[in-house]
Amino acid sequence: MLIYDRKQVMMMHRWLVPAVLFVFIVMASRADIWMEVLVKEQENINYGWTLGFITDTLKSDAALLVAPVLCAFPYASAMIDELRSGMIKAVLTRTDRQQYISSKAVACFVSGMVEEVASVGLLCVVVCIVFLPMEAAPEQGINQNEMIRLLMGQICRYGCYGALWSVVGLAISLLAMNRLMVWVGPFIMNYLMIIVYERYFDGWQLFYPKEWLLQEWEWPLSDAGICIWILMLCLIVYAAILQTGKRVLSRAL
Repeated sequence: MLIYDRKQVMMMHRWLVPAVLFVFIVMASRADIWMEVLVKEQENINYGWTLGFITDTLKSDAALLVAPVLCAFPYASAMIDELRSGMIKAVLTRTDRQQYISSKAVACFVSGMVEEVASVGLLCVVVCIVFLPMEAAPEQGINQNEMIRLLMGQICRYGCYGALWSVVGLAISLLAMNRLMVWVGPFIMNYLMIIVYERYFDGWQLFYPKEWLLQEWEWPLSDAGICIWILMLCLIVYAAILQTGKRVLSRAL
């Protein structure tokens, strides 16, 4: 990854803004649940309610809907922006085309992963601050180790999920040469894959995006198996970006 791209990806505002938006949307979608707790002023909610609420929220329709879009916000449009502005001509005086395209793809991958992990992390922080003090004391011998393990698995899957849809957004935008497709493209592709599975080809389980986050089936290696599969898809998209990027640069320069 080029130094310029590395610095841009690590800028906090790039992933913090979509992370805040993610938390706002998913919390609003489940307002009926947490408002009931706050309005009734229950001082002692059940032990483990907080972690249960977080994991259920991450499986909600709202979370599944916005995750493929928000992950592309931080940096997926950078290459299109530089092509349109002409800045790419100055950049290519310091590096070759393949390294430039690879750097943009890797930066897009990292930014998407960081954004999704930050979104889930921020959700955990907000919910824990508000509701964890309201939980009843645990009974002797009861712990939340399994719930914590499930949450950590969700965080890993969300990170890989965000990385995939971020590079998909970059690939589609290069094919269409349209900046808007950076965000619209992943949403459409995600929606089409869900429709194809649910209505036509129910044997197409590996390509069902909801399953990558919900994990309703038995996967080899559990969470690690899903993450490995998503990363393999990222490699395929990366190869497509290299080929498409070279053609785009040849026409643009």
